[in-house]
Amino acid sequence: MTMVNEEMTDKKDNTKNKEETTDNKPDPQAPKHSLRLKLRLGPCPKLKEVRLMVIGKSKRGKSSVANTVLGEDHFSVSSSFSQNIYSGWHQLTRDGRSIDITEMPTDLSSDEAARPLITITPGPHAIILCFRCEQFFTPEDYYAYTTLKKWLGSHFSKYVILAVSGLDNIAGDGAEDMVRNSFVPILRELPSPDRFICLDNTANWDSRRQQGDKLLRLVDQVANDNGGGHFSNRKIRSFEQEMQYQLGRGKTRAEIKRRVVDGDDLEHVFAKQCSSCVVS
Repeated sequence: MTMVNEEMTDKKDNTKNKEETTDNKPDPQAPKHSLRLKLRLGPCPKLKEVRLMVIGKSKRGKSSVANTVLGEDHFSVSSSFSQNIYSGWHQLTRDGRSIDITEMPTDLSSDEAARPLITITPGPHAIILCFRCEQFFTPEDYYAYTTLKKWLGSHFSKYVILAVSGLDNIAGDGAEDMVRNSFVPILRELPSPDRFICLDNTANWDSRRQQGDKLLRLVDQVANDNGGGHFSNRKIRSFEQEMQYQLGRGKTRAEIKRRVVDGDDLEHVFAKQCSSCVVS
């Protein structure tokens, strides 16, 4: 009798466990986007050191986005449509974390891209692609994106965040809807359709710092999604090897990067070291 009771109890427990397991499973009929959003809302470790590569065409808000992340003006914002040159690098400490930002246009040649790749070593935690709300996403934009993916490596999409400026020009709450509808070709290639942020670069600095904090939290999420690591490829790894050699000669990483930005001959040392490196 006791054995029968024990068997009945075991069967009840097994049934209960199955029910609990079923309850914890996500509804297969639920929209995939909502499931991804729930995953993003969980706690995420805060990076103590953040390296960001900000990329975009002229007049797409690269410098403004970089300044918003830094919390103050460091990158020069130009009104010129012809400015397609390497803009620079800056590093500072904000709210207890080191932020390292490199800015790069989309149309640099491989040789011209040496400096931004050197200053982002050992690799960015996120790659921020800059656009503007009032400038519609075009086939040329998608071509630039696919060219960038080919040049950096197909896995770079895992680290991409879209930063769309010009929020001040969109009435009401329509900015996010506009991004979801207009940037489908890129968003569908990212791990999550929520990998974007809308920014108002004309707001006061208190508001812009809040936007910068939100963007940095998204960067934390990207890093967490990638196991806490950062983006790299063969060229960046080769630059990092040369960086380690320079560090061994008693220089600091920040000093080396500053010399590269200022046009020191050190840039040619890096470029020569990696001239035969193929990106993959």
